[in-house]
Amino acid sequence: MSLPRSVQPPATAEVLSALRAAVQDVAEMSLCSYTEPCDRAAFEDAWRLSLPTAPVTPPTAEERAVIAAAGLSQPPAPGDVWYATAVDFSGPFSGEVAIVLTRSLTLELYRSFAGMNLDENPSEFEIRDFAAEFANVVCGSWLTKHYTQLKFDLAAPSVDVLLPDPSAPAAGYNDFAAHLYLKINDIPVQVTFAPRVQRAAAGM
Repeated sequence: MSLPRSVQPPATAEVLSALRAAVQDVAEMSLCSYTEPCDRAAFEDAWRLSLPTAPVTPPTAEERAVIAAAGLSQPPAPGDVWYATAVDFSGPFSGEVAIVLTRSLTLELYRSFAGMNLDENPSEFEIRDFAAEFANVVCGSWLTKHYTQLKFDLAAPSVDVLLPDPSAPAAGYNDFAAHLYLKINDIPVQVTFAPRVQRAAAGM
């Protein structure tokens, strides 16, 4: 018997166009938000504007304990923080879909999803969990709508808090990774597709 061969990832332009459509569908149809195009420069401007202007003081012993429990190296500085979400998928071709978005946007989308008022404040766990689920739904929607004849498995999504830094978030991906940028409710986000190189299965 022979095992099916892996499928090469589709062209980058095709993937980014389909991912953009998936983000727009999820944000507009499910979360009552609006989207519009933007570019990398707009995203990097938003990143820089979110940085604190006041100097950050060293954390106290009590703060260090809380930071260590949260898995962070230092506390987020005043100002908006960013979530880096990622979803690994495997199948005929494999890779990762990642979304970088602000906590304030995530909170806004979560309140819309849950029907909350502006004075209702979900827990930090709920907000981060929703950021992960947003990336998960975008990835699943993209694969389901554009590759209906193929089967993919999605790993549990992850969320990291990006600490303020003068430079924009480093990609940290291989040379085949590609990024797209768009605004959700006027706030820029970065969406990344990072394919994994696969070997064709050998005949048996």
